[in-house]
Amino acid sequence: MALIALAPYIKQAKVKKAIDRAITYLSKQQQAEGGFGSWGTVNSESCAQVICALTACCVNPNTDKRFVKNGKSVLDKLLTYQLPDGSFCHGKNSGSNLMATEQSLYALAAVKRAEQGESGL
Repeated sequence: MALIALAPYIKQAKVKKAIDRAITYLSKQQQAEGGFGSWGTVNSESCAQVICALTACCVNPNTDKRFVKNGKSVLDKLLTYQLPDGSFCHGKNSGSNLMATEQSLYALAAVKRAEQGESGL
């Protein structure tokens, strides 16, 4: 979320340096299957927030090699949480979750807007 807030100021040298360090950190925190976690669990919301941060900083979360692990991107991992009805679950083997769905759809909108060259969310 901090990257999203800083992204509009990326042209400032100190901000760019902080963003670059944060992106490097995120890449190192990414799990082998492409996901991200918080509080000890890999989950959809963590993936969604990373996707939003990356798109805000003009980093493609689906193709940037720093965010593709073992052939799987963070976007690939996010989509594994989608349920047959279109909603998203928080973690594996859990049911539909409103927050997970809301954040996942928000992240997908961020990717779509970035792909179309539109302004960030």
